[in-house]
Amino acid sequence: MSPTDKISYRESFRQNNRPPLNPSLKFSSNVPPVLTKHSQALADLNRIMSVPSRKSLKHVSKEFKRIIPNSAEMVLDAPNARDDYYCSLLDWASSGDLLVGLANQSFLWNKNGTLQLVHETNDIDHISTVAFSPTPKNCGIGTEAGSLLVYDVSTNNLLHDFEDQDGVSALIWKSSTEMVTGDPDGNIVHWDIRTSRNRILQGHHLDRVVGIAKSVDNVIATGCNGNIVNIWDDRRLDKPRLVINSHTSAVRALAWCPWSAHILATGGGLDDGTIQIHNTVTGKLLQKYESGDQVCQMLWSLHYKEIISAHNCQSKQLRIYKFPEMKLIHTLPGHNVRPMHLALSPDGQTVASIGDDETLKVIVFNAVLEVL
Repeated sequence: MSPTDKISYRESFRQNNRPPLNPSLKFSSNVPPVLTKHSQALADLNRIMSVPSRKSLKHVSKEFKRIIPNSAEMVLDAPNARDDYYCSLLDWASSGDLLVGLANQSFLWNKNGTLQLVHETNDIDHISTVAFSPTPKNCGIGTEAGSLLVYDVSTNNLLHDFEDQDGVSALIWKSSTEMVTGDPDGNIVHWDIRTSRNRILQGHHLDRVVGIAKSVDNVIATGCNGNIVNIWDDRRLDKPRLVINSHTSAVRALAWCPWSAHILATGGGLDDGTIQIHNTVTGKLLQKYESGDQVCQMLWSLHYKEIISAHNCQSKQLRIYKFPEMKLIHTLPGHNVRPMHLALSPDGQTVASIGDDETLKVIVFNAVLEVL
């Protein structure tokens, strides 16, 4: 089957298994889509990023309290945001810039208040995954047809244009010069941009790779539509070090603990709904929590022992769970429909989410105020 035929088949499947898009939200290539109504909000990003956090005030003698908002700090238009569980279209760089994939275009939202078009595919293709490198001036963009592009976002120059004939469904940067991707056929591909060579690891996932995450120790986790999570050692990518098979649905939500590098949180799909905590050294399942809803994405807080999760439900879509008790302690402003994509700001104070309602929300959830 040719790449074009594969896209047509996948698109036909999705269109037959998704709700209709809101016809009132029209996409125009002449207007930056995230900037159609809220231009002032872009200039406010620096202000949001400068709100003090609990961590930044831990050596101050005054008393402070945490503020959990009832509404988003900003709500931006994101027309043609895909209602697609199999895409990953939002990433937040260590520099403070946001990278967003919308339909066949990818945009950079600069913390200084500017918006630029990074890449545009042809009409039959679409952006399937985006990710910043550890060197935040570079980003990777994958498409359903199999293009893997590396851009220098500081100059908007295309540095590399690779091809995976099976498509690119998940992407993570292993280092500033290496990427690891997953494809719809279950393959894991290791790319070295210095030599333009790749290495394909076949047979370890039997279905589409839908999630990928890297620990602070460079251990990589990959989740697939076949309910399996594989753990890959940085020093040996020929076969997984550990196979986790305790889920009963697709595993897209993967999040490594920032303070305990061997702890991995995994979230199950529509027929599962569990959040599981794994010790990836011993292989032990430490905890299994029934969330009751499809887990779309997860993040760990940088300031508290908490997990932020996104769920497919009508209420309590964005949740904060206390770890390790997995007690639901807060909910954040959600979307009209399921939030598909989450990203955490580099200072850990703010979360951005994109929902099927074609909006991008920015929520400050770790800000603190002085108690007078």
